[in-house]
Amino acid sequence: MWQLIKLDYLEHRALIGMLLLFSFLINILPLPILPLSTYILFFVMFIAYTFYYDHKDHVIWYIVSLPVKKNHIVLARYLFILTGCTLFIIVERLIFRPVSLITFLFIFTGMCIAIAASIPIYYLLQSIWNSVVAHAILIVFGALAFAFIFISPYEIFDPFLFFIFDMIDLQPVITLLLISASVLYGSYLLSSFIFLKKDIT
Repeated sequence: MWQLIKLDYLEHRALIGMLLLFSFLINILPLPILPLSTYILFFVMFIAYTFYYDHKDHVIWYIVSLPVKKNHIVLARYLFILTGCTLFIIVERLIFRPVSLITFLFIFTGMCIAIAASIPIYYLLQSIWNSVVAHAILIVFGALAFAFIFISPYEIFDPFLFFIFDMIDLQPVITLLLISASVLYGSYLLSSFIFLKKDIT
């Protein structure tokens, strides 16, 4: 499995280097602050290109032919995307624009939720372009749903929100890490189930 993660990093080193260079330039040069939508676009591009490589020249056929379990292939992809995105936010939010540990963990948790919601789409749909479109639509509707939950005039979500906020207030580090681990694990199980049922041939 670790060889698969290494393979991902070797194959996508140019993309990762470009994203880190992008982060370096926007923080060093006197450029205007980029909107959140720009970072979301790069997030979608990063995940989309990672899976595009699998479809390119039928690389996934070669990976599946290796003596590696399918669920390990999925786990390796999750670890690659998670570590790649984490590296980016470390550079962004701990090196160039330092924030408190709690703020960083909130950003990390939001990133984990986005990853957990995004990756199963690329395993579910056969076409990479359909996956990209579905991913973009999910991001938009996800943002709207998130906003609705927090600003909704109805009180249906209040008990759940108050419970989460109380837990974060009591143990912020443990709670945020548990939320991150839970959503990623659930997403991994779903992606593994889809990938195991998929006919690669």
